[in-house]
Amino acid sequence: MPVVTLVCEGDTDVAILSALAEALVPGDVIVDCVQPERPLDQSTQYGELWSGWEGVWRWCERQCQRFGDLAAAMSQPPLAGSQAVVVHIDADVADPDKLNCRKDCPPAQDTVDVLRDVLLQWSKVSAAPPGVVLCIPSKAVEAWVYAALSSRDDLDGDWLECRDEPESLLAGLRGKPKLVRTERQAASRGGGRRWRKVTDAYRAAAPRVAEAWPRVCKVCTQAGRFDRELRAALDSAG
Repeated sequence: MPVVTLVCEGDTDVAILSALAEALVPGDVIVDCVQPERPLDQSTQYGELWSGWEGVWRWCERQCQRFGDLAAAMSQPPLAGSQAVVVHIDADVADPDKLNCRKDCPPAQDTVDVLRDVLLQWSKVSAAPPGVVLCIPSKAVEAWVYAALSSRDDLDGDWLECRDEPESLLAGLRGKPKLVRTERQAASRGGGRRWRKVTDAYRAAAPRVAEAWPRVCKVCTQAGRFDRELRAALDSAG
């Protein structure tokens, strides 16, 4: 049975990318998530690498420490035997308060290309090794979710892929369960609104996102790019 391995920022990303992998791979598929990892007791806490883009960075760093680079890691557990290893970060990590390498948007691809190079540097390779698929939604996977679930017929790809905090769009979607809830931040954290993602709601909505995936690829250029590269990796693996 084919195996697709995920390296992601967080649980909501895992929910969406797992559903996409299951939809894109013909027949049955095993989707294995190695980052963020969970302790053996399956508690709600993350493993020692924690989550977020920093967790992905630390995961890449660990593969390089153990095996030299990501290409060598592909032949060793836990990646050996995977038809595709999807390495994900959201494009908003290029923002000034994070990696500070964002480019003007549109086009979304300019920032994504910079971040692809960043991922390769973390992995100590000059190009993605065979079987490795880089997944960088602009500005976040929430743009893909909104493109799938929105009832709007006039979605503009540039507007959606270049919009900061696309999770705010999910907070405004009608229907239940709510994917994103709006919370007030404490004054000590600057006040204002905070978007809290609801993992169980993402899991429930993930099959709908996968069903609407052709629409997402049509609207979001980086979804189309991910689709093409994942399909190519799976085809090459036979």
